[in-house]
Amino acid sequence: MLTSRQWRQLWYLPVLAAAMALMMLRLMVAARLFDVEAFAQYNTGLLLSTTFCMLGCLGLQQLLQRDMPILLARGRERAALVLLLQAVWVGAACALVAVLPAALAAGIVQAHPMVAVLGVLHGLSQQLFVVATVESRSRGDALRYAWQNLVRAGPVVGGGALVAWATGSPALVLATEAVLSLALIGGILGALLRRGRCSLGLLATLARRGWRRPAWATAGVMLTVSIVSFVLLNLDRWVAVSWLAPAAFAQFAFAAIVLLAAQSIQNMVNATVHPMIARRFGLQGTGAAFRLSSGVSLATLAAALVLAWPAHELAQFAIRRWFPAYAPAIELLWPLLAAAVLRVSDYWSSFLLICNHERQLLKLQLGVGAAAAGGWVLFLAGRGGFAPTVLDVCWLSFVLAAASHAATAGSAFALRASDSTKGRMSHAQSQ
Repeated sequence: MLTSRQWRQLWYLPVLAAAMALMMLRLMVAARLFDVEAFAQYNTGLLLSTTFCMLGCLGLQQLLQRDMPILLARGRERAALVLLLQAVWVGAACALVAVLPAALAAGIVQAHPMVAVLGVLHGLSQQLFVVATVESRSRGDALRYAWQNLVRAGPVVGGGALVAWATGSPALVLATEAVLSLALIGGILGALLRRGRCSLGLLATLARRGWRRPAWATAGVMLTVSIVSFVLLNLDRWVAVSWLAPAAFAQFAFAAIVLLAAQSIQNMVNATVHPMIARRFGLQGTGAAFRLSSGVSLATLAAALVLAWPAHELAQFAIRRWFPAYAPAIELLWPLLAAAVLRVSDYWSSFLLICNHERQLLKLQLGVGAAAAGGWVLFLAGRGGFAPTVLDVCWLSFVLAAASHAATAGSAFALRASDSTKGRMSHAQSQ
């Protein structure tokens, strides 16, 4: 039987779904309010924002997500907040360092320097929001996490849409979204200090003195995993923005909303599944963690396969009815939907990270990513030279998603089989 608190927590799904839907809606609104060229600039800024988040506070974000549930469960709330504050500091420092290179390199991706700079600021706001909300997820308070997302999504979407309508400036929309997000983050961090009954001054002192305490070697590996994961998820977008004309990139960016929607759904489910897998692993071992992660992965894969065709038909109707300027994007939907099905159902990576196999995951992702991208390049070269079309980039999305999903799933099954074998051998030796 579920407790009253557990029943209340189930409301997190519709609340978080509403927040994610709003964040997807902002892209649709931007496509309606901007012309094709401005929409391409806006998406370039978002891509730079996502790329900044790849840094993950130099691995401290991933370390925080792994360690904070354990620290809070053991009553070490102050230590958890110290690690969180250190992640905030490192994220802000990374943004300061990244601003100038982003402005100088803006021409490479056909972006205005101001769009590049604001893309970094936008990325910082996304990064700090993830860090600030680790606490609610670590406590298993999924409903509070969902409301944090919804409270952020409303002003960001509304404010961004108003600025887009009034100015038509992608740069100002990026700035508006970033400033509104940072204001909310300040409120969340203030509430954390009050909850932890700890002053900012004391926490800052402890954070300065404790720089050697984070497991920097592990954080470095997690940073590398984050970078490789980012490449697998966003190489297609970088190829598109670097090689396609702005109008073609806008078509790809519009069609690729299905990938962003899939990733948002995966993040929404993983917000509660990841801490649950971590607690299962900590209390019951690898077998229990594997059963949960595999069950969620296979269930979401089956659901996504069933919903793919209706999603395709609905997307076609919506494009023809409300977004005629993006009609060429219709032919891009099937490979992107196939990639979305695989992305939305990948919880194998979380299982490997939680079970302290981050180095194995890193080697795996490096290998399959290089093999998939290399095979795609060789295919294009064999066709007559490296000159990818927008449809070619969509197939790259699918190839990367398929290779990553198959490799991580296979590795998770192999780890579970190895653990079972060791358990049987240990039991036999004890008899």
